[in-house]
Amino acid sequence: MKVGSKYICYLWIAIEPESHQILAQNITQERNMFVAERFLSGVVRDYGKHVSRIY
Repeated sequence: MKVGSKYICYLWIAIEPESHQILAQNITQERNMFVAERFLSGVVRDYGKHVSRIY
């Protein structure tokens, strides 16, 4: 999210691709690989692995 010329936080959302249900969401002040892996590992822990389809 951007306020003025400054980025203050990032919104992470995991959406189930077929039902479009929001599975998880998080707001962080950093955006890097470690934050992404931590977020996604929580989603996998709660919902299991999901095979993605690319359209």
